[in-house]
Amino acid sequence: MQVQCAIALLTGANGGVGQYYIQGLQATGATRIYAGACNPGSLKEIAATDPNRTFLLQL
Repeated sequence: MQVQCAIALLTGANGGVGQYYIQGLQATGATRIYAGACNPGSLKEIAATDPNRTFLLQL
């Protein structure tokens, strides 16, 4: 699957696997990453590593 220049929507991202998906999408060049979580505050550190592309959403 090609991720570079893609827009990604993750649901359930505040689990351990979801956090790895966010990091993987950041590393492979996704244009926008929308990470949905029940507790998006738990993802602030990861989102801060690439704030121009990673956006947190409350589910």
